[in-house]
Amino acid sequence: MDKNTWLKLEKIMFNKNKEMDISDHGLLLYELTKSFNKPQVMEIGTGSGQSTAFFALACKETNGHVLTLDLNECKEAKEFITNLDLKEVVDFRKANSTTAETFNNFHEGDIDILFIDSNHEYIQSLIELLLYGRKATYIIIHDTDIQGVDKAIIDFICSKDNSFDIILNRTFNKPHLKVLMRRHD
Repeated sequence: MDKNTWLKLEKIMFNKNKEMDISDHGLLLYELTKSFNKPQVMEIGTGSGQSTAFFALACKETNGHVLTLDLNECKEAKEFITNLDLKEVVDFRKANSTTAETFNNFHEGDIDILFIDSNHEYIQSLIELLLYGRKATYIIIHDTDIQGVDKAIIDFICSKDNSFDIILNRTFNKPHLKVLMRRHD
């Protein structure tokens, strides 16, 4: 890792924004994304843009792309990404991830990494997993210590046509994170 990359990672991890709670998992997001050639990342729940930045930095280095959906404009996230000189690899969209219109308009082809950090309710989490998860190689879900999110993951994993296994369950610090990987049967 070159010095410039490390300095950007440091800026992302130690940003003073109090809403950012993904720092403990940031290097995992970055390294997993870098493991793909031209990674296609879909993020549901942009928030303040910290996870977006980890994905975007890796995508910039590997000619990838991040599509991030949120119900809000996420001006702070856009500014954060712009200040890191990463805006050319990120497509910000204001949209409801659970509608057929959003799925049909913004989902093209396979997704290497699906990252879910939206409203943390059971129904929305399950719908997002069912709609977008089936096209993903990896699914990363944040805030899995919230009951609705964890139940949605269990129900998704237990569904009859499931092809995912939980390969990482990070519980050492709140908020928790789970990584699911598609099985290659």
